[in-house]
Amino acid sequence: MKLINKGLYREGLRQLKLPAIIFTSLFAIWSIFGPVSVILNSIRYGQGSKYILSEEMINPFFIFTFSAYIPVMALSLFNFLNKRNQSDFYHSLPHKRETLFASYSLSIFTWLIFTILICSFISIVICFFGAKYITIHFPSILKYLLDILAACVFIYGAGMIAMFITGTLFSNIVTALLIIFLPRIIIELFTTSVQSQTVVIHNNMFGFFGDSSTNLVFGTVINLLNNQFSVYYDSGSFIPFIYTLIVGILYTVAAGFLFKIRKSETASTSASNSRIQTVIRIGLSFVFCSLACYILLGIKEYIAVIVLYIVAIIVYFSYELITTRKLKSLKGALPGLAILIVLNIAFI
Repeated sequence: MKLINKGLYREGLRQLKLPAIIFTSLFAIWSIFGPVSVILNSIRYGQGSKYILSEEMINPFFIFTFSAYIPVMALSLFNFLNKRNQSDFYHSLPHKRETLFASYSLSIFTWLIFTILICSFISIVICFFGAKYITIHFPSILKYLLDILAACVFIYGAGMIAMFITGTLFSNIVTALLIIFLPRIIIELFTTSVQSQTVVIHNNMFGFFGDSSTNLVFGTVINLLNNQFSVYYDSGSFIPFIYTLIVGILYTVAAGFLFKIRKSETASTSASNSRIQTVIRIGLSFVFCSLACYILLGIKEYIAVIVLYIVAIIVYFSYELITTRKLKSLKGALPGLAILIVLNIAFI
């Protein structure tokens, strides 16, 4: 079976041309400004030692490749999935769905790699001209770019799963965020709770599963929360890269399968079926419930626990109402609360 169709691949490249050029131009601005500013400062202040260009300093704004670039490109190219008439048209094309998915995916990553390479090339060329003031550390730059690529694959796979099981932009985004962050949040809260309740168990006993930075995307979020505007980077380990890439590939393969079995009728609906809708609704509420359980097991601030559970219930029914726009659907959502209660008991 032929997975890549040249016509579909070129069509994907054509549709993504405008957003790709815009993003590339924005990244290129820093690729020029960063090295030039270093050179000018070195000339101005007469620094004795060379500045070493490494890691994210080649372009710290590459953090937006997986937080903005990939999501925008994916939503732009696969937006037909959220519109019934366009969904019917694409599903009627004489191409296998796996071919459509693979060809469009390749077009997205072609533009991504083009953007990363051209912007990195600009920085490196400027550094060569300013070799008197800047030394390029190629190994760290290469590893940094590989980490960026792995994070992009991870975000793409999670986002595609979300798009293929839901049918509106709002549910796409909410579901994608759940897939990206909920598993790691639960693991983080669970391991922290276990450590606080025991004396002999330490974080390293959970292996790389207990290390939040193993996931490059989650590690980057931790950096941002700590006022560090940078992609998480571990110069001494390839484990975050390998872990994030493997999970991203698995997500992407799963997304390809879901796209193959997706019904055109899912377009413009909150989820492909009621079971998926229930899982999303419970998952969204469980974010707040897990925080409540963590507080209950730790500092035991009961007012905060009560507030979080109230918020969880509000979110539970609000999501149902926003996505279905039907008051009667709230009654059908009531049984899901029992599952949410069981999950809370199991977590505690």
